[in-house]
Amino acid sequence: MRKSVMTLLMALSLAAAAVADSVELESGDTLNGTIVETRDDAVVLEHPTLGRIEIPTDQVKPPEPPVPPRPGLFGTPILEGWKRSLALGVAGSQGKSNDATINVRLKVDQSDERARRSFNSKYYYSSNNGTANANEFLAEYGHDFLFPDSKWFLFGKGRYDYDEFEAWDHRVSGSGGIGYDFLRNETWEVLGRFGAGATHTWRGLNETRSEGTVGLDITWNLSDTDNVLLTNNYFHDLGNTSDFRLLTSLTWNVALAYVKGLGIQLGFDNEYDTRRIIDENNLKYYANVTYDF
Repeated sequence: MRKSVMTLLMALSLAAAAVADSVELESGDTLNGTIVETRDDAVVLEHPTLGRIEIPTDQVKPPEPPVPPRPGLFGTPILEGWKRSLALGVAGSQGKSNDATINVRLKVDQSDERARRSFNSKYYYSSNNGTANANEFLAEYGHDFLFPDSKWFLFGKGRYDYDEFEAWDHRVSGSGGIGYDFLRNETWEVLGRFGAGATHTWRGLNETRSEGTVGLDITWNLSDTDNVLLTNNYFHDLGNTSDFRLLTSLTWNVALAYVKGLGIQLGFDNEYDTRRIIDENNLKYYANVTYDF
């Protein structure tokens, strides 16, 4: 009995070793076995059924070249490996103004097993008969601290806003807390955040407020190059429970097949703020041309 078991184990080991390698042919077929020799003119494969086979080199499909990391800016290591996208277009606005608006956006992001990092900046400007009626800029950085084999993570966010036509000219805000990846696969990414932070405004309305925050990000990957991104971030004033802000953004990115890196971006941004006097909504919709670099 013991001899039979040992014989079976040896047979299984030999079978596993015999299929340790695979050779993909130009025809699309794949041969599994053990590569015993590699020459300039042929690859010698020991097949478990067919025995030793010599495969001419010109019939072997070469391996796919490794995907090179995204190079840094201007030949430097700055933002090396980061995805970068610049968008430019015209936008309509509803709320504080109803005029055509110049819309410029820059987004860079990068992720690995330890963290997700993202920087976004947006600039809006519109005028009527040479007089500006919208002049806004924002810059935001988000950092998710990931844990191996866990859907939980920690996050931190910082944001700066400039708005010439608000009760304040400048606003800075920061928040942090915990997050959870509800769903993450090739098609869908759904994650939520819960935490607290503070907001400070100056030049005009000078005040500091503490806020609780809840966020939800949904990404729908239609293909390797096209996606829809919906973000919602809710900020509740902890000092005055009747006041809150809701930041909503919906973006549809479509890559153009005939020009590498070029695409179209459609979407809208809206900030609902109960403290805004004239109109609680500040809605902007846009159509941009994007370039990934």
